[in-house]
Amino acid sequence: MPTKIIDLNRTKNYRSSLPLVIGYFGCVHKKHLELLTKHKVFNILTFKPFKIKKSHELYDFRTRLTYLQSFRPQNILVFSIEEDNLNGKQFIEKYLQKINPKRIVIGSNFCFGKDNCKVDILKKYFILDVIKYERKYSTTKIRCLIEQKKMKEANKLLYEPFFVCSKWVSGVKQGRKIGFPTINLIPNYKVNLPFGSYLSKIQIGKTIYPSVTFIGKSKTMNSKKTSFETHVIDKNIKPRTSFSARIQNNIKVRLFAYVDKVEKFKNINILKTKIRKTIVKAKKYFSYN
Repeated sequence: MPTKIIDLNRTKNYRSSLPLVIGYFGCVHKKHLELLTKHKVFNILTFKPFKIKKSHELYDFRTRLTYLQSFRPQNILVFSIEEDNLNGKQFIEKYLQKINPKRIVIGSNFCFGKDNCKVDILKKYFILDVIKYERKYSTTKIRCLIEQKKMKEANKLLYEPFFVCSKWVSGVKQGRKIGFPTINLIPNYKVNLPFGSYLSKIQIGKTIYPSVTFIGKSKTMNSKKTSFETHVIDKNIKPRTSFSARIQNNIKVRLFAYVDKVEKFKNINILKTKIRKTIVKAKKYFSYN
């Protein structure tokens, strides 16, 4: 059965004895994986974006929900703190006790309520599975690593490499004109990704291709608009003709390593040489021939 999304603020008398995994999940790192695989059948309680957390997220709310659904919980309960800003004890009594989960699965560093209650208060009411987190496992830490161009270090902490899910849009076809056709995406991430070139993999439908991705404004091409474009490393692939329209809204780009900053080259030929060198790096990185 598909996972149901339940608005906890507007749902009265919801009860479930299933284990309840609680977390904000601004991303899913390797310690979150322990929460999400602790029980085979479970529910998740997560939270809509609110002021304090918005600056720490990696992904937008819709992407977060879709990602959590991939772990196959029975239900995802969504709670808006901005609509009902309670202290910890009030939240327990008004919501958690009424849900009545068999047990609660939670990270050791989780805080809740406007008085920032620690996990220990839950022990008075519920059986707990507490997953101990090391300090490095935090969305804020991972976000900082990405923004400092330390993509490899960030990905070591994440459950899967940092990704962008988006739909395909028509670009100005500058890449095609110089022999490197690209797939142009509408970015929906919450991180301030540094402009430049990345080693990446693009997933179109169920197929994954090695690729190189450029984010920013091309100085050599005098671009005025920020772009997110990916070149597929496969001489047999011609993006517009090889991929059908039905998968254009089902594209995922995973970023593995930051390569180079945006530069202004004297002419197009130097730019093309630079792109070829980046492709060679990608082939070596992914062991692709």
